[in-house]
Amino acid sequence: MLVQKMILKAIAKQFRLDEVLEYVFKPNKNNEDIIEMKDDIKILKAIAHPQREFVRCSECNLKIKENKC
Repeated sequence: MLVQKMILKAIAKQFRLDEVLEYVFKPNKNNEDIIEMKDDIKILKAIAHPQREFVRCSECNLKIKENKC
């Protein structure tokens, strides 16, 4: 059991697993950036105009004219 712990500690130190775990589980700059981008997307969706709808030709599927409600 003691030998296993020593081996695990050596492996963790060699591959810097403690730093990896810290990066994965603790908030960092990337998390803040993602939250900020999500907020920006919400604002853009709120101010964006609706998608235009067009009537399409049944034979060639080309846009013919805009469908205005």
